[in-house]
Amino acid sequence: MRKQLFVLLSFLLPMAASAEKLPADPTRPSSAILSMIPAGKETVKYVLSALRTGSGNAVAVVNGQRVKAGDQVDGARVTSVTSSGVSLSVGTEQKFLSLSERNGFSKVKSGK
Repeated sequence: MRKQLFVLLSFLLPMAASAEKLPADPTRPSSAILSMIPAGKETVKYVLSALRTGSGNAVAVVNGQRVKAGDQVDGARVTSVTSSGVSLSVGTEQKFLSLSERNGFSKVKSGK
């Protein structure tokens, strides 16, 4: 029994030792190169999908989140919600989102 265990261990130990000494991935850039690449500034796209105004309760849906004036959405502050769209303050920038700017939507008057 000891002899079988010795034979088994003599085969397994060299395989375990060689598995730890694998070479680095040749397709991955070295850490020196990665540290030289500046981190890119991610830009968030803001999408207005719904808008409801009237009787002082103006709300909108921006990036799937229900918001009103003063709320935060994905790093932007909602400055106003009006019947024409939503104003956002993103850092030092001001953005305006409108439903009429979306493809496939147009303003249509009711026939009544």
